[in-house]
Order: sequence, then structure tokens, then C-alpha cells
Amino acid sequence: MIKQYSKEMNHRYAISVLLPVYNGEKYLAEAIESVLNQTYSDFEFLIISDGSTDGTKQISHKYAASDKRIRYIENEKNQGLVETLNKGLGLIRSKYIARMDADDVCHPERFQKQIYFMDGHPDVAICGTSFQSFGASNTTHIYPQEHEAIKAGLLFGSCICHPSVFMRTDFIREHKIEYLQETFPAEDYKIWVKAARYGQLHNLPDVLLQYREHDTQISTKNKQWQKEQTDKIRLEMLDWLSADFSEEERQYHIDVFTPGLVSERNDFKPFKNWINKLISSNREKENFNDAFLKQKLRNHLKTIRLRWVHKSYFSDNVYNINRLLKYLCSGSALKISLRQNLKFLLKSISR
Repeated sequence: MIKQYSKEMNHRYAISVLLPVYNGEKYLAEAIESVLNQTYSDFEFLIISDGSTDGTKQISHKYAASDKRIRYIENEKNQGLVETLNKGLGLIRSKYIARMDADDVCHPERFQKQIYFMDGHPDVAICGTSFQSFGASNTTHIYPQEHEAIKAGLLFGSCICHPSVFMRTDFIREHKIEYLQETFPAEDYKIWVKAARYGQLHNLPDVLLQYREHDTQISTKNKQWQKEQTDKIRLEMLDWLSADFSEEERQYHIDVFTPGLVSERNDFKPFKNWINKLISSNREKENFNDAFLKQKLRNHLKTIRLRWVHKSYFSDNVYNINRLLKYLCSGSALKISLRQNLKFLLKSISR
């Protein structure tokens, strides 16, 4: 049974904003101002510099001098993101923990909307939001909203935006949830997986965070290492379905995320067989909502099919009438949505 968390808790603030930073002078001021300009103002703001050697300290002190909500803390030497985040968790004096990164930007109403939702849904332990990436790319990301949909999504990867989350402090402490060095740089994914065992997860559909993508961010610099850690957690989620999968099957579950997995039409059959096995395995333990799991798997199949069509008929994003006719005659169009086929048509006749 999900525990109901009381609103009558003895916390000094409603929100503690936890922002770790290491040599983040380039974007830090913009991130700080987006927090200070929130429409909801009852918060403390923890900025923890992890042994920064640039202008991080000076920028932080400048804002702290004019706003008493800011607490600036400095590690004497670089300890890494995981240790810095755990240090921050130990310093929290509020009902909610709001995560924030030093290179992102909050929507002015982010805190207002998240605290309103959390106060009205005491069963929810962690609440993320949709977000807009900018910088290297410009994409809107809408993650699944309901707990069971999120849990099904966690079978394949993280589906909560870490710097967008609100977390209940008492929930985190009661269940001894902390960041683990051995899961870095997928430390947030591991937290969502553990939290899903004890409490409800939720994502607001509102885009309340601007997520900056650039070459120096941790997820960019450690892509291969992040994939390896993510794969380990994916296999942990696979065990929620069954512990009886063979090593070959476990490897296949990881390879599902390789872009070239389906390179020929015949590759779809084993992929469909794998989907059916996941569904049948879930019927035994019922750790996942059947409807949400099937929906997630269907969506993944659609993605694989669309990726294969692009590679087979419109490689290098080249669209013309000859390629369109070849695609239509192949019968592959019957497996793709009408909306997507119309996109192919319009692109092909406009070239």
C-alpha cells in the first residue's frame, strides 16, 4: 500500500532547491536568475560548488549578497557529482527537494505548478515535468505522466528529467534513497527505479524546464559509459518481469536500443517474438500494468519500423517520387501511420 505523506511536517521551508555546479560560470547566472524569478518564493537555494576553479564562486556570492534565500557551499576539492548531490540531500531543510542544474533554465511558474500538484497528491513521491532542449538541438520532450506508464517506460530507460524533479524529503530519507557512484552517469535512472518500488512517480505535461545541450555537459562527455550503466539498470528492470531470461535474451533486450537492430524485414519477427515474451512474462508477476506495458511496446515497435523505413527508402533524408513509389509498392506503408505516410508524400512531391 502506498504511504500517504502528511502535509503537517516540521520543515523550515516549503522547497529546497539543490543546484550542484563545477566550473559552470558560462551559464550559471542565467540558471540562478531563473530560480530567483519563480512566482513561488518560499524556498531556500543551495548552490554547491564542487571545487570549481573558475568564476563560479564570485557569481554565486554576487547573487547571495542580494538574496538571503541563497546558501552557497563549497567543496574544498572536487568530489564529483554523486558525492556533491548526496551532500546536498543531507543539508535539506524543507518539505520538497527541487533539483536544478547550472546550465538549465526554469520556467517562472515551475515551482508554483509542481508544489500545487504535490500538495494535492500526497501519494506522489517524485514529480518531474516535460522539457524543451535547446542549444545543440531544439526538441520538446513529453514523458509519460501516470505512475504505471512511467514504470513501464523505466523498463527501457529513464523517463523522468532529473533537473526538473520535485522529491518529498521525508520519502527520500525514509527509504534511504541516495545517488550511487557505481551507477554514474546514470545515477538518476537508478533513483527512479528504486523509488518506483515504494512510491508513486508522476510527470507534469507542462514544459517547465529549458534543458541546455552542449559539448561540455556530463551526459555528452560520458555517452558510452552512461550507456553501459543504463544497460545494467535496464536488466535490473527486466528482472521485475522474470529472473528466468537467458543471457542471450538479456543481451537482446539491451540491443533493442541499437539503431541498426532491425536492418532487414526478417528482423521484425524475432523483435515481435520478444515483445510477446515480455507481455507473457508480466502476466506471471504482474509487476507492470498490462495495458501500459503493451502500449509502450507497441510504441517502441512503431519507432523501430519508422527507423527501418527511413534507412531502407529515404536514407540520408533524400525524398523524391521514385523513392516514394518504391516505398509504396513494398507494402511497408501499411505498417506505418497515415499521418507519417502523408509526411513522406509531402516531402517527396515538394522536392
